Amino acid sequence: EDKVKVLFENGKKCGKHVSYKFTQMQRYVDNPLLVEGHKFDFRIYMIISSTEPLIVHYHDGFLRVSLNVYDVKSKDISTHLTNTHLSKKLFAQLESEGKSTDDLRKQQYWTLEELQEYLLEVKVINDPKWLDNYLRPRFKQAMAHLGRMGKKTFWQDIRVFELLGVDFILDTDLNLWLIEINNIPRISPSAEGKRVMMEEMLRQHYGMQFHMLEDRVNKSMKYLEDHVDKIEDMDLFKAKDEFQKMVKNQIPEGYEEKFASSFVRIVDENKPGKDAYYGHLDASCFEN
Repeated sequence: EDKVKVLFENGKKCGKHVSYKFTQMQRYVDNPLLVEGHKFDFRIYMIISSTEPLIVHYHDGFLRVSLNVYDVKSKDISTHLTNTHLSKKLFAQLESEGKSTDDLRKQQYWTLEELQEYLLEVKVINDPKWLDNYLRPRFKQAMAHLGRMGKKTFWQDIRVFELLGVDFILDTDLNLWLIEINNIPRISPSAEGKRVMMEEMLRQHYGMQFHMLEDRVNKSMKYLEDHVDKIEDMDLFKAKDEFQKMVKNQIPEGYEEKFASSFVRIVDENKPGKDAYYGHLDASCFEN
C-alpha cells in the first residue's frame, strides 16, 4: 500500500501514470468477517426501475461463501475472491474426491437469514432483528448514494431500466464495504434456494416494468382522446412538454405491498427533495 501511494503520489497521478493507465485498484479488506472459517461476500440486487425520473428499488440477495478455509496469506485466489466462476476448478477437484455437487453449492450459498442465525449463535451479534435494524438499512443507504451519484450518467428515458448486482463485504467490526457493481449480473440457478429467489425476483421486476408501461399507454391514450379535436389550434412545443411530463414513470405508493413484492423502493424522484430518498440519506447530503 505504501509503495502504491508513493508511485501515484497519494492519488495525484491516478489515471496519468503511463504504465498503469488502465489499472483499477481498491483497498483489500484484510479482516473480513468469516462464517465457519470461510470468507464470504454479499450479492445484493439494485434495480434502476426508471431513469426518468430516477426510481430505485432494493432486493435481498445472498452470501457467496468460499469453499476454502480463509488464510490471509494464501496465494489461492479462490480463498480471497468468492464469486461462483472462480470456484469451477475447485468444484471439479472436490467432486473427484467424492464430494456432492449439491452439497458444495449449498455450502457456497447462504441466505441473509442464515447469516443472522449463525452470527447470533456465535455471539457476534445479539439483536434478533439485526438484519432489519442494521444490515438491510446499510445496503439501502449505499444504494441510495449510488443512485444519486450516478443519475447524471444514466440515459434518461422513460423506457430505460437496469438490474444491477451490487457486491459488499463485512469486516470483523461489522463495517460494510462496497466491492463492485455489476451491470450484467450472472443469473444462474447454482443452488435451489437461489433459483427460487431469482425466478420470483425477475417475475416481480418485469411485472413492475409492465405496470409502468401500461400506465404510460393509458395516459397517452387519454391525452390523445382529450386533444384530438384541438390539434390544429395547439402550440405543439408546449403540448410536447406537457405530454412528456405527463408520461413520466410513476409507481403508486403502496404498490409493492399491494402486490406482495419483495422489492423495497428506496428512491423515487417523483417526490420533492430529500423525501425522494425515504430517509436513507442524511440531511447533510442535500446541503449546498
